[in-house]
Order: sequence, then structure tokens, then C-alpha cells
Amino acid sequence: MKKNPFRVLGAGVPPLRGRRDLVARIETHLDKASPDHVSVVGPAMYGKSVVLKEIAGLYAPGRPGYITSAYVELRRRTPETDDELRLRVAEKLRDALAEPWPELADLLGFEDVAIAERLQLVGRELATRDEAVLMVLDGFDDVLANAGITREIWDNLLEIAGLPVYRFLTGSRRPLRELCRDEESRTSDFWEIFHDAPVAVGCFNDADWEELIAPFATADVTIDEKAREEIEQWTGSIPVLTTAFFQSLWEHTDEGGTIGIDEVERTGERVLERRRQLLAALWEDCAAEIKTDLADLTRRELRVREIPEERLERLERRGLVRTQGKRVVFACRLMERFAAQEATGVSSLQRLFGDHELFEQNVRMLLEMRLSQLPEADKALHGYIEQAIRHLQPEPRHALVWMRSIVDRAFELVWETELKDGVTLPTAWLEEWERAGIQRIPDDGHGRVPGERGRQLHLLRLATGTGVGGRTVRRLTRRVSKPTALLLEHLQSVGNFGQHQGDEVTRPFAVSVCLSAIALYASLADDLSD
Repeated sequence: MKKNPFRVLGAGVPPLRGRRDLVARIETHLDKASPDHVSVVGPAMYGKSVVLKEIAGLYAPGRPGYITSAYVELRRRTPETDDELRLRVAEKLRDALAEPWPELADLLGFEDVAIAERLQLVGRELATRDEAVLMVLDGFDDVLANAGITREIWDNLLEIAGLPVYRFLTGSRRPLRELCRDEESRTSDFWEIFHDAPVAVGCFNDADWEELIAPFATADVTIDEKAREEIEQWTGSIPVLTTAFFQSLWEHTDEGGTIGIDEVERTGERVLERRRQLLAALWEDCAAEIKTDLADLTRRELRVREIPEERLERLERRGLVRTQGKRVVFACRLMERFAAQEATGVSSLQRLFGDHELFEQNVRMLLEMRLSQLPEADKALHGYIEQAIRHLQPEPRHALVWMRSIVDRAFELVWETELKDGVTLPTAWLEEWERAGIQRIPDDGHGRVPGERGRQLHLLRLATGTGVGGRTVRRLTRRVSKPTALLLEHLQSVGNFGQHQGDEVTRPFAVSVCLSAIALYASLADDLSD
């Protein structure tokens, strides 16, 4: 048939199919007398971006109460600082205003005016028209998790949102406040401006299907009712799977034909074989307990009472299961088949770590297995970490005793790698630090590595690059990396803590320390292999 109208993922955002009721709900929020700021939430690959892009397009030409819209995509080239985020918003707003109000767009190009002030200035000018700009911010998840994004930017946006000329529409996988990296960001009042009930994007509903299959009708292809029901069984109406299914069906159907159950079955097998990456992505986006439920369901019958109500609701909202009387059954055959293939691994994890007691019994084996996977970069260091893991039981405190030996040997490897004789600091290092204004170089007073581990740690911080007094000292080490220095700093502090016998050491804490020791070993092995 002619060009395939169904798109799955790709460089741009696919066009909207169905979802008219969802779009209408968002429009209701935006078009009422006192418009709302709106948050759209939903799992990965369920069509949030498609909906947001459609809304941006509907408002871009302008409609009552709006001049235009600016679509800001944050998932690709995610801003890492407040200024980068402000700049991205300003650039997209300038592009949006270029046609309806070019003079106003020019205000956003003033290089000698701070970005926040430019946005405020444009807001005041917009207020003279008594019309708003819809700011569509898509892909908030990575932005909110970024350490370089602070509460300051949210408070800035709050000030902007206080002007009646900016209206925000955001898209994320979870409610915005839950995604904030730290408590300070969570306390910003910016999150309070959004309507208290986020618009949820889930599976296609019955009203969407007429538009979904419309392209087949234009090609004079008939999908009989039983075939359509079978497609729903295969896909669970999960948007990305439904689209992939129709894409494959289109490629293997002739114009003027009829699609029956047999062709649907063949298409299901093709999608299962060729689109495993999509299925794997949907699977990986599920929490561990949901994977466990799905794996259990492939092996035995599950009753509604066996799954907590909130978790069952999440499974149903994702289109993975449905209830049938008192039973829980699969709603998506593609994911059922995929889950059956993954069930062995999930069952093994459940058997080994399914509850607290099992975790405590088996975590040592997990750590030993991880350590054995790494190349033996240094026999002594490898042996110390083995001893720490071995001493997790019966008394987890004993594992911490080995941290000093681990740190001592790691420092020896660091200096042997970076210094010609393992002791004398390069003249170039000392000169660089003097130029940088470092007044107290933590050497032994004669340009050599000090014996005290705390001072060695300070030395390594400088050598691997750090900030001092508001200045950045560049990295001087040839091979040893910053992650190695940070892990050493952590284990040094733990080694000191391990000497205080009065403090309780829990097994989970000791396990995390052993995992950090393994990470240090892996980081050093990678550094030394360069």
C-alpha cells in the first residue's frame, strides 16, 4: 500500500491519533475564564509528547485568550544548569513570537540583559494585550533530577507564572514535586500553581479506535470486528504497541483487502519477534514488584486479593492486566509472552531477595559474584575487598575494619601510577597550584606525598580537579579519575567511622560500603588500563 501512516518513535514526535477526549480535557483547563496551569503525567512511551505537541500546535496560531504557544523539548540536550534552562525557554519563546509579534521576540535577544529579566520584560509587554502564551514544557523528568538545577529557577518561573500572560503545560512520568532531586526544590511554591489533579495519559480507549483504524478505510481495507478485538488482546491498547502493530499490519496488507484473525495472529508473532526492543523498554519501565506480579501471572492464576489495590490499579492503567471477576488476567498478549520469557530471571531474584531475610542471607553472594566479574587489577586490593565481603556475617561491623586497608592500598596504587617514584610531586603540579592561588599545598613540606591519609585525600582532590575558594582547579592526573577520588574519600570516612566501636553498624550499611569498595576497584581498574 501507499506510504505507511503509522510511526513508532523516531527523530520527531509522531502525529496524534485518537486521544480527542484527552486533548479536550486539557483544552477545558486552558480555555476557561480563569485558566489553569496543567501537568500531564504518564509512563514512558504512552504518548505524552504526542498529546503535548498536538496541544502546542492547536494554540500556536493563536486562539481566544492566547497569542501563541512555545513547545520546549527538554528530553534531548537536557539543560544542566538554571541558566541553560532559562535560555532554552527564552529561545523557544522567541521563536514562537517571531511571527505574531516580532518586536517582542527581539526583546528576548538582548545579550546584555539577564535571561530572567528578559522573560519578565516580555511578560509585561504581553500584559498590554491581555493575551497569554502557552509554554509547553515536555520531558521534565531529567531536568528535575539534575543536580545543577536549583530551587532558584523554580522560584523564577513562579514569578513569571504570576504574570497572567504565561500559562504552563508540563509533561513528566510522575507528579512534578515527586521528581525533584532535593527537599529545597520540593519546597518551592512553583509546584502549587498547577491544577491539583494531573491529566493522566494511559492506554487508548474505545473512543480512540475509530481514528486509529481510519487509514485502513482510506485504503479500502476492512478490519472485521473479531480481528479488531484480537488486535486489542494482542496490544492491550498500549499506545506504542498498538501503533507498532498497525505499522506491521499495514506493511503486509494489500489495498482493497480484508484483515481477519489469521493475519492478526501472524502480525502478533512478527511484532513479538521484531519489536523486542519496545517490549523490553516497557518492561524496564515497570517497578520490580510489577515485574514480579507479571512473572507470577505467567505461571499461575492470581486472585485480585493477592495484589495490593494501588499496584493493581497501576497494572491496569498501563494496559498490562485486567480483572475478570475475582481473577487477574493479562490484558496484553505481547507483554504476556515477553513476561514469560523474563519470568525465570524475575523468579530467581524473588527467590534470592524476595524479602528482608532472604536479602540478608544472599547479598554476600551477590557482592562476591560482582567482584569476580572484574579483572584482577591488583591482587592485594582484591583480597582486602574479598575479606570485607566475607566478614559481613555474622557481625557486619567487621566488614568495615577492612576499609582502612582498602584505602591504604588504593592510595599506593594511585601514587605509583601518577608519580615517577610514587612519592615526589611533579614540579608542574606545584607550579599550577601556586598560579591558582592555593596557599597551603597538602604535601610533606618537601614536595612529597604526606604520610597522613587525610592530607593525601586533599592532595588527590586537587590533582583530580576541584573547586577552591570559588575557583576551579583543573585536573592534573594523567590516569586517575575524579570518580576514583570521590570513592576513596567516601571509604576513608567510613574507615574512620569503623574505628568507633560504640556505634551500631547495620548489615544494609555494611553492604553499601562493600559495594562502594567494589566500585572503587572497578574505577581503579579502568583508570590503570588506560
